[in-house]
Amino acid sequence: MRERSVEPITATRVTTSDDSAPCAEHTGERPSWSCRVCGRPWPCVTARASLATGGDLLMLTMYMWGHLDRAVGDLPHEEPAELFERFLGWAGSLPVRAGALPG
Repeated sequence: MRERSVEPITATRVTTSDDSAPCAEHTGERPSWSCRVCGRPWPCVTARASLATGGDLLMLTMYMWGHLDRAVGDLPHEEPAELFERFLGWAGSLPVRAGALPG
């Protein structure tokens, strides 16, 4: 059986409300896909908030799809529908900003 490496998932930096002092990075850890800071399933609420600030829903969806693909392999006993909701379902509720659509 092949040994899996442990690696950080993403460098999601969350800052204070005045953007002056960085807080802890809510990154995920493979193969558990738990947040390294709060221990909750990644992406945790704080990581989702940080990821959502990018403003490009298509890029966010593609980025999170890549993580979903890896998580399915790392977490074979998890239900695929639950993993989909965890990694992508929340992004569907984000508003699409004007100017983000072509035309």
